Amino acid sequence: INNSNGVTLHAPRTITGVFTLIYGPLTTSATNLLTFTSTATVGVGGGLDSFSYVDGPVAYVNAAIGPISKNYPIGKGNIWRPLVLSLNQTAATSSTYIAEAFNSAPPVNNLPGTLDGVSKVRHYTISENGGGSAFTGGLLKILWGPDDWATDNANVRIAQGPAAGGGLWVDLGGVGTGNQISGNITSTTAFTSLTNTVFTLADATGGLNG
Repeated sequence: INNSNGVTLHAPRTITGVFTLIYGPLTTSATNLLTFTSTATVGVGGGLDSFSYVDGPVAYVNAAIGPISKNYPIGKGNIWRPLVLSLNQTAATSSTYIAEAFNSAPPVNNLPGTLDGVSKVRHYTISENGGGSAFTGGLLKILWGPDDWATDNANVRIAQGPAAGGGLWVDLGGVGTGNQISGNITSTTAFTSLTNTVFTLADATGGLNG
């Protein structure tokens, strides 16, 4: 897809081969969803970057036992913030994993002792739909940019919490690289559920992010 003004999906679309965005965002919705099958190829960067991303939800379908790692070339508005979801699916049952970025503060949940704050500008939803397989070893990689205020890189973490708010943030840890302008972090504590949950960047207790 090559359109500097962007393109909006007006019907659901499924990608089975190579997906390339050359220039301009692709806008999707829950009704008009972009879905990648297990044979689809999509990357983060190299044609999918801060000028070329999906604004809205993106889905992956997987029906194989074993480890998977899926790149979500997503963003919101004029901001590119891709994710990489990794997990180990435990049954050959079709599962659909849907991710979307939001340029707003996450729901209000209580902080554990290991965290003293979460992002005020961005959060992500990831869900498993379609009554699919259980999974183990869920890990998430988040790319950050200058507006994420990740200035204290050593103390950036990833938190997972209830989408409805009023619960407890879970500290998923994280190891990252980057600087005060851009970088990435991958969680180090595995999660096992994607039911009614959100993810966001967080600050380790005593850190200076925020």
